[in-house]
Amino acid sequence: MTNKIVSGSFIVIEDHSRRGTFLNGEKIGRGNTRVLHSACTISLGVSRIAFSFDLIRADFTWKEPTPITLEDGQILHLTNELIGQGSQYDVHLVVSPDSYNNQHVCRTPRRVLHQGEERAKYFARLKNEVTLLKNLSHRNITRVVHHFAKPDGAVSMIHPIVCGGNLAAYMKISQLNENQAHFIFCQLLSAFKYLHENHVIHLDVKPMNILTSSMRYPFPQVTVCDFGIAVCTKNQDIQPLSRGTYSYMAPELLPAEKHLSTKVDCWSLGIILHQMVTGLLPYQVHLNNERLKPDHTWQRQRHWILNVGVDITQHSIWTTKSSEVKSLIQGLLNKNYKERFDCQKALRSSFIHRGYLKYQEAFDKFRFEEPSKRLQNSSNSPIYNPGPYPCNDVPANAGRVFKKIKYANPVLV
Repeated sequence: MTNKIVSGSFIVIEDHSRRGTFLNGEKIGRGNTRVLHSACTISLGVSRIAFSFDLIRADFTWKEPTPITLEDGQILHLTNELIGQGSQYDVHLVVSPDSYNNQHVCRTPRRVLHQGEERAKYFARLKNEVTLLKNLSHRNITRVVHHFAKPDGAVSMIHPIVCGGNLAAYMKISQLNENQAHFIFCQLLSAFKYLHENHVIHLDVKPMNILTSSMRYPFPQVTVCDFGIAVCTKNQDIQPLSRGTYSYMAPELLPAEKHLSTKVDCWSLGIILHQMVTGLLPYQVHLNNERLKPDHTWQRQRHWILNVGVDITQHSIWTTKSSEVKSLIQGLLNKNYKERFDCQKALRSSFIHRGYLKYQEAFDKFRFEEPSKRLQNSSNSPIYNPGPYPCNDVPANAGRVFKKIKYANPVLV
């Protein structure tokens, strides 16, 4: 089959067959997703029919993959398949010549146009991200498989591939219910508890920096990425390169003499939880979702952060939300950082613990349903279980929920 795509797009194949779908002779696995690139062969286990996949580029350009040798001797091939773009970098597909199920992405900075001090800060961010990520290992945090420097000094990084999108795009598809928010938020708390225990402050926690394993599953696995301005509090000098994104910035970062601690990430997590269960940022609820001119938006946000705070009694949007989730949001969005919930306290909240009991019934129901009915009931039942539940502080009976069921894992994360 042949598809014409534009630069920055990519096409994936997802296996839903019972007998198996094969990519270049290797079984993908039911529920798994792989990125397609030119010259791929797709075959079906039942009929043994094979298809050839080719990309017709808008500019009709193609170049041979560039071999990259990793520290352990493994060889990967950097293709010119552009599968994503950021404000300052391009993302290309990386494949293994030995296994087409082993896919990665290479994040390559575009031509550096910064000069002087800005150029120095730009390279400092890249070096900082590589240094931090090489020392971290958690299922919900992106990894650096390899990195290499270009002639201009820019650093390219190879990460495991995540075939979904980011949480910001995921939330635009439909309003999340509390079960979905619980599932995603447990993973985030687990990731940030690990970061904070290892003395790392992310400083730019927002939905765009949280990747999802799939855009169509109501219970995706998530991965925290973009550690460009993160800091390690073990260092003597922990002056951040930036204060992060305004909408998710903690109150103690706004004054001239800002206080930097792991609690700034907890504030941002509270904003994200608020956004998942209401569909709005807190200051938007305060303004009754009033549309503001761009130059007034930050003024209103700053006023809300410093002087107002979250109020779960003044808006009708909260009438349908549980008392448990409201209590957790209030704890995370406490303007006094000394009294604000940390990740450990958030994991012990009633919202997190009551979720385990609700999932028991949902998982049992999902286990005995036919596969064709699972998508129809996806608002109440998880599509798959991505391994052990991402939380250490679980009730005594929570483990039994996951021992009963065996699901296919999602894409490489």
